[in-house]
Amino acid sequence: MFHHCMGWTRRHAYAHGNSQSKTQSSFYESRQHGRSSLGVRRPLRYLAYHLDLSEDQMRRVAILLDRLKTEREQARLDESKTVTSIAELIEKSDLSMDDLAKALDPRIAATQRLTMLTARTVFEIRDLLDEKQRQDFAYLISNRTIVL
Repeated sequence: MFHHCMGWTRRHAYAHGNSQSKTQSSFYESRQHGRSSLGVRRPLRYLAYHLDLSEDQMRRVAILLDRLKTEREQARLDESKTVTSIAELIEKSDLSMDDLAKALDPRIAATQRLTMLTARTVFEIRDLLDEKQRQDFAYLISNRTIVL
């Protein structure tokens, strides 16, 4: 009766974790940290499961997703810089449209880089997949299960 309690499950997972090898983590520990064996968060595991990716495909997709994540973070940083630049321009007494347009240039450039990298990532992932996996990938994208 008490074995269905969540607290018991946690204690059980830690108490019986020593039966596994030192290099392998328990199921609970991997779920707790939200990481797969490659150190990538859930989107990779989701794709690996639904597309039945091989280890080599998983490694390549992990590299592509990591590159996309880095570029998204850079775009967010560029956006915050432009917000700061616009705020500084607003404080000035002589504000022109040219100054505002110039302040927005890094944001526009970041959006263009991110768009091109997203297209390249989709193209490269598509090249990694076989015909059945491509159909499943297209379904996940069209169904908006995966958002790129």
